[in-house]
Amino acid sequence: MHIRTVTPKPAARVHLIGFPGAGGSQTHFRRWDSALGPWIRLSVVDPWSLYFAAQAAEVDSLPDLASLLLPELAVSDSRFVLAGHSFGALLAYETARQLDEGRHGDRLAGLVAMAQRAPTTPAPERISHLGDDRLLRFLRDMGGTPEEVFAEPELLDLLLGRLRDEIRLSERYRDTRAEPLDRPLRVYFGDQDSGIAPIEARKWTKSVTGDHVLRTFPGGHFFPFDDFQVVSALLEDTLTKEPLHDIQN
Repeated sequence: MHIRTVTPKPAARVHLIGFPGAGGSQTHFRRWDSALGPWIRLSVVDPWSLYFAAQAAEVDSLPDLASLLLPELAVSDSRFVLAGHSFGALLAYETARQLDEGRHGDRLAGLVAMAQRAPTTPAPERISHLGDDRLLRFLRDMGGTPEEVFAEPELLDLLLGRLRDEIRLSERYRDTRAEPLDRPLRVYFGDQDSGIAPIEARKWTKSVTGDHVLRTFPGGHFFPFDDFQVVSALLEDTLTKEPLHDIQN
């Protein structure tokens, strides 16, 4: 099992599933749980569980990684919204495409993409080949990693290995499907995220059609987890509106 529910909520009408970024943690999304209230159940992809499963299966592409999540999602007893941050946005998108193509698209209520280029856009730069010292500097510069991780050499080595693999999968990924995904879309960007150009928000609408909302927030790459501004936007834009593919049915 690679998808973990944060708090069981029997009365929940919405199931939100978070996809962490490259080298990221479940903790980032778990902070949202209390602000989502009793009607929204939050689950998060466990990036370490998925990483070790990918290693065992010798996964070498983002579509193959997404396929590891399908068995859990295909048997879900409720519709869900997939919300991905950074690398997780591409993984959530590819997972959504495979669900739709595998006749499980009726379970998918919508997609939220945060801090990531559009799936049809090539990676602006390639950093997975960098040496450990430069990759470590990149990790520090991006923020979002607890300082105590940098004080644990064995954990840090493991994290750098996972970060490199996930960045490499992201760099290689470019969706070439002829038909877009017909689902509601929410695209969120940080106004100080130097790695993602604002124009990428509009390019997402070429890959996903239907009702869409584009928003820019104050903050850098980890803006979704700086405070509850993104949760408030989700509640307004996505999770409490009937048009989002009949989410409450």
